[in-house]
Amino acid sequence: MINNDGWRCQRCGVVNPGYTGSCSCGMTKQENENYGRSENEAAPDKFEQIKKYRELLDQGILTQEEFDKKKKELFDL
Repeated sequence: MINNDGWRCQRCGVVNPGYTGSCSCGMTKQENENYGRSENEAAPDKFEQIKKYRELLDQGILTQEEFDKKKKELFDL
């Protein structure tokens, strides 16, 4: 959950300033947004990430080896 004053940690309930990337309990903003979601609900983020990595590969910024490594990490292969 994110509001105008910052974001509330769903694990511990602390309201964190909007500019912070993580809560004092260790949860990051991104983890907080996905907290409580099933694996299927969070899956589109993985597909968006792999598309971005593919674009980097196509542009020559990543090597095929680096792309394959990221793909394995994302999909737990």
